[in-house]
Amino acid sequence: MKKIYLSVVCLLISIPLIAQLYVEPEKEVECSVFLAKEGRGRAQQGLEIWDDYIFSCEDGGHVNIYDFKSADPKPVAGFELASSHPDNHVNNVCFGVETKRGASFPLLYITNGKVGSELEWLCFVESITRRGKRFSSEIAQTIELDGSKWAEKGYVPIFGAPSWLVDRERGFIWIFSARKRTVAKVTKHAWENQYVATKFRIPSLSEGAKVRLDENDILDQVVFPYEVWFTQAGCMHDGKIYFCFGVGKQDDSRPSCIRVYDTDRRTITARYNVQEQVIYEPEDIVVKDGVMYVNTNTNAKKTSDLPCIFKLSLPKEKPVAENPLDEIRRDPERAGGVYYVTDLSHPVTPAPKGYTPFYINGYFRHGARQIDDEVTYSAIYGVLEKAHATNNLTDFGKALYERLEPFKKNVFYKEGDLTQIGYRQTREIGRRMVQNYPEVFEGHPYLKTNATNVLRVAATMQSVNSGILSLRPGLEWAEIDNSRSFLTTLNPYGNVCPGRSPLDKYILGKENSWYKKYRSYIDEKLDVDAFFTRLFIDVTQVESQYDKYDLIHRFWLMAS
Repeated sequence: MKKIYLSVVCLLISIPLIAQLYVEPEKEVECSVFLAKEGRGRAQQGLEIWDDYIFSCEDGGHVNIYDFKSADPKPVAGFELASSHPDNHVNNVCFGVETKRGASFPLLYITNGKVGSELEWLCFVESITRRGKRFSSEIAQTIELDGSKWAEKGYVPIFGAPSWLVDRERGFIWIFSARKRTVAKVTKHAWENQYVATKFRIPSLSEGAKVRLDENDILDQVVFPYEVWFTQAGCMHDGKIYFCFGVGKQDDSRPSCIRVYDTDRRTITARYNVQEQVIYEPEDIVVKDGVMYVNTNTNAKKTSDLPCIFKLSLPKEKPVAENPLDEIRRDPERAGGVYYVTDLSHPVTPAPKGYTPFYINGYFRHGARQIDDEVTYSAIYGVLEKAHATNNLTDFGKALYERLEPFKKNVFYKEGDLTQIGYRQTREIGRRMVQNYPEVFEGHPYLKTNATNVLRVAATMQSVNSGILSLRPGLEWAEIDNSRSFLTTLNPYGNVCPGRSPLDKYILGKENSWYKKYRSYIDEKLDVDAFFTRLFIDVTQVESQYDKYDLIHRFWLMAS
């Protein structure tokens, strides 16, 4: 039996997160009216499409059904949801993955969306049956969201109005909301708020008629920057949240916008500013067959215009960058260089024609980690907590303090540790090896993985291995080892490498000429005083305890 050799080594290099930067708004968006709906009874809200049926929901719980193929403005049927109620805003609706026995459609997940209602934290799961042209529904399950103890577990709490978004492709349900209410009266400045997406399992009907999801059920949480007001509703597609905002032409301070939030890359990947195209209040989004369908509402007291479903193009694939600056403008997150957290979406390099892969030698950084010094977390929290206790924070500083405080328990005493993102990244690398080059893993290959003695690097090595074993559980490693002795080949310039050269020590030290030039560059480019006066009322209190140049670097690290 021939032996095929797989060698994997892990290297100690940092890959922390970079602060969010905004991609440029989509240009040349294709937009047209798909359907001008007749038969309106009340305000238009949630939208879903299944096969040839369009389910257009109204405030309170009525549903009009339109024919998708013909796009006839007249509804072909209509029915009342079993959860119909004056407080059921039916803000958002999503079909799920499970179908109740005897039903004609998958379960429908209904978001109330009315702030302050006793229904606010409930999701009604309804089963819809069609008999000819007659439709009816029954409540198959009620899911209650309990967010009262999220902060205690280190998660970002939401103010309310959870939007329940079913990811049918991956089999999860995401809750989309914000830290504070998204109206100008509550959120006056963008920096006061954040959008929050929280991932849960989809409860099965076998779990009972009533299910409660709390902090112990959270599978993941992604916090996105806030730069658009007045949430409406949306959907999930390809791991991304498509969500609409604003009220159309009736209020220029709340324009029609769409944002695409990537839960894998944990960033905004597309921005639509469509005030001139989507002139009515956008309510909900469905992605079907490579197109976005946006449901809108019109005020019957102010206009005779029929509420429309608009048809919009999905984000266009970005052209190949002609130079590094164009690449940064196209995808600003990559400006972080080694601090950019890859989503592993880059294409696989195929073997040359006529050749077959037979050997893999991987040389890896560790995955995403916490900041790996013992100064940054204590400095940031120390300066903010003291300023908060002495009323020395500006409004912006208070917002920053409130934003960071819940994360404290997730970062303290974890300096340099591999994060859960890091585990997921590196496990996926192992899986990709097997999926992309299955020939190498046939039979009984010779498997070897080595890592340095640093804990996060050893954890990365084991995570890569677990990814491989998840697809090839019968494989056995010939060697798995992590040791300081591997530093001489894996990280020869590191501080603790045996036999580290004097040149490496000099290059990384602050006593040589590069550091003086670096500080001179900082003085020229950074207005440190302007930064700190945004945070602190009396900056002299900070200067007496901290080096401002060092502290601004710590803030940058924290943002990354």
